[in-house]
Amino acid sequence: SPSSSSSSLSSSVTIIIASHIIIITFTIIIMIITIITSSPPSLSVIMIIITVIVSHIVIITIITFTIIIICRLYRYH
Repeated sequence: SPSSSSSSLSSSVTIIIASHIIIITFTIIIMIITIITSSPPSLSVIMIIITVIVSHIVIITIITFTIIIICRLYRYH
């Protein structure tokens, strides 16, 4: 049935978003530690971390939009 598939989809999405949030949190912690420990803070490390965070945000946004579209399609059927 469409309702069960959409619920399983939402749960898998929740897991994906949660894992991304965990990754971002770890990345931010690593960034803070790197900035504190390295006495001049290396710009390359900061740039890499910003890129990682931005890419994760983009991925989450794409996933969210995809789910919204899928849910809309399920509703019309």
